[in-house]
Amino acid sequence: MRGFRTPDTRSVVCLGLASVLVNVLVVAWVGISRGGDSFRYVDGAAQLVAGEPLRAPNVSQYLGYVGLVALATIAGTGLTGVVAVQIAVAAFAAMAVYDLGRQLGGRAAGLLAAGVFVVDVDIAQWHAYILTDSLYISLVVIATWFVHRAGALGLKSYVNALLVGVVTASIRPNGWMFGPLAAVYWISRSALSRWARIGIACAMLAGLAGVISLALYQRYNTVVAHPPKGWDNARAFADVWLGLFGSAPSGENRLALAANRVVLEVGHVRPVYSTRHNAAVIAMLAVTYPLALVGFIRRRQHPLSRLMVAIIAGHLLIVALTFADRDGRYLLYVFPLIVVFAACGAVSLAASASSNRRSPTQPAR
Repeated sequence: MRGFRTPDTRSVVCLGLASVLVNVLVVAWVGISRGGDSFRYVDGAAQLVAGEPLRAPNVSQYLGYVGLVALATIAGTGLTGVVAVQIAVAAFAAMAVYDLGRQLGGRAAGLLAAGVFVVDVDIAQWHAYILTDSLYISLVVIATWFVHRAGALGLKSYVNALLVGVVTASIRPNGWMFGPLAAVYWISRSALSRWARIGIACAMLAGLAGVISLALYQRYNTVVAHPPKGWDNARAFADVWLGLFGSAPSGENRLALAANRVVLEVGHVRPVYSTRHNAAVIAMLAVTYPLALVGFIRRRQHPLSRLMVAIIAGHLLIVALTFADRDGRYLLYVFPLIVVFAACGAVSLAASASSNRRSPTQPAR
């Protein structure tokens, strides 16, 4: 089992139970809530249950979540059942966060990362909403764990990783990035020669970029000819992706806009937040980001570290190509992975400080 160790069961179970307890209390406090897009999932589920075609806008991109709401409707649990599933998956995500931290920085790092994930109110609040965000936040962590596990354990684990990847993509279209990222990661860990691995990965990514560019160019021209009502993600994506290469109809380079979106997203401060909330965000990120940088630098040679960075970068690329969302959810999709790096950095610095204190004082010359 290359690079993969079995976690201690007691810690995993305790963290899962703690996650359930915290999130049940959060939901009991705020109640089950609906967001701006909840109607599309509820209406889509009703159409599925009735055997009718899906008519809600863009609902097919979130078919997995619509299916969950439909199953809850059939089971008679309603929206309470959906929230219960979200809480349960969040518990598994807490376990996965612990194990990612444990593999990257040791047991203390795993416990610290999972503890922060469990009590992070910014994340916990979404478990009460009938929106895709709760499940997607949890599934990003779980999919990362499965992809790494497959790369370490071999053939039998690939099927599980692929299934989790498909489920993740069915919740939000962002999840489709796990396909190419997993393929590149597995190729990088294969027994092929170094240059063979690099060549295959580059060829695959270049081909993927070409397919995306052609599809978006066609979509861009279609949208320009027939403008949709309201926001169109494909238009926004194409506007920046093609504009980066000077290929958009306007010929304008949009690199500055893309960079600004990423900065706004990782900053996470929002006008819709209260002053107290924004202050807490600033304090949290002022500690988390420097520690995450330390954690990455010190563990950058670990394959898992590279996978996590690729997943974080992939999600930020989507922000660069579309938009920084109004309420900061897109950062939360990868924030648990950033917290894993931060926990590794904190534990590493603490270990270094402890080692320095224990070392004998050098005699004066």
